[in-house]
Amino acid sequence: MIAAGGGIAAAIPLGIFLKNNMDEQDTIQIASARAIREPIRADGGMHEIIRAATLAANSHNTQPWLFSYSGSQLHIAPDFSRRCPAVDPDDHHLWISLGCASENAIQAASASGLSGHVVTNHNGVTIHLEKMVLSTSHLVDAIPLRQCSRTQYDGKPVASDVTVALQQAGMLSGVELHLITEPSQKKKIAEFVAAGNSAQMDDERFMQELIAWIRFSDAEALHTRDGLWTRSSGNPTVPRWIGARLLPLVMTPQSANDQYTKHIDSSAGVAIFSAPSATPEGWVNVGRAYQRFALEATHHNLKHAFINQPYEVATLREQFVSAFNLGGRQADLIVRYGYGSVMPYSYRRPLSQVIVKVG
Repeated sequence: MIAAGGGIAAAIPLGIFLKNNMDEQDTIQIASARAIREPIRADGGMHEIIRAATLAANSHNTQPWLFSYSGSQLHIAPDFSRRCPAVDPDDHHLWISLGCASENAIQAASASGLSGHVVTNHNGVTIHLEKMVLSTSHLVDAIPLRQCSRTQYDGKPVASDVTVALQQAGMLSGVELHLITEPSQKKKIAEFVAAGNSAQMDDERFMQELIAWIRFSDAEALHTRDGLWTRSSGNPTVPRWIGARLLPLVMTPQSANDQYTKHIDSSAGVAIFSAPSATPEGWVNVGRAYQRFALEATHHNLKHAFINQPYEVATLREQFVSAFNLGGRQADLIVRYGYGSVMPYSYRRPLSQVIVKVG
């Protein structure tokens, strides 16, 4: 599942741990994560474009990418050492993550007077950059502010002109976007999500993989600079030895399903993205389309979070496609959106760990 800052990932229900009060150290920790999200600079060159790319949504915040560049070409390779085989056995989410990073890179490049053309193959994504007339875009400004907020929203509807802007932003390179706002349809989505979540929580491999990527303590999050930091989902931090043992006891399928139902009901709508093909190229295009949607949503002060269980649980896929008339296409990404609170931002690894080749 994509959970970046949030990202493709299972949300930890709010309230499953005892609440604690933020102290001075908490404030410092959150500020250190926020510092990596300074505004995108137009004069930062390729490293600034790559920094923007790393702020994209990605599966379990695994950051499954490696960057190299030479001249006017930027290459983003999949880092299969960071794949999630239990939740993402076909690397569908991994390739979507590369698409998200690609779109951020293209948007950041535009601020430097460069346009980007994307080519995808089994080796990854290559972005060919060319000079163009310098332009400004609100999407660039939204790059460091975008996050997945896995919390309850306020239930307010989105104005029609904003809905049109979201629809336009999320349709790219053959990707189809369906926006679901009718309460009975949202309820139906919640039922699919609950069924998928129950199946995943009964899967020992899935739970082990999820726990492996959760960063229960501030020190752990700062050390790895990846994974699902509990603060980002609204939970207090605890030592790993406590969190890993406590989580299966307090996060039951029923408690998680109740939380998902409340979250979806509180959302203004649900966005369903469908790729033109079940291939790395199709998935990259979905990632790019979603990222544009997410940046547009951020511009309008909307939050969003992933609810991808109906795709991740294979037995639910065709039922979901039929229930929502997707014309035979898969629901490659499912995203709820609405007005909600800003959460602590997740970490990203330093560029020195993700740039593998220059020149």
